[in-house]
Amino acid sequence: MELQDRISGRNVTDEMQKRKYRNEERKMRIKYEKSIVNLKQQALILDSKIGFEESQSKDVLEIKLKLE
Repeated sequence: MELQDRISGRNVTDEMQKRKYRNEERKMRIKYEKSIVNLKQQALILDSKIGFEESQSKDVLEIKLKLE
């Protein structure tokens, strides 16, 4: 639906409309692929942060248990 809104216009042949449609599909695919790459990078960063936080909390818990 969004693609059709972008490519609709007057005095446009079927071939030109198909070309515009393919071009808009390609643009949207590239946009979504970039978004996926960014989300994967964010997930990796958060995963490493979680691992770091877990190791720190484990160390603190061990120290607390030793003190008790």
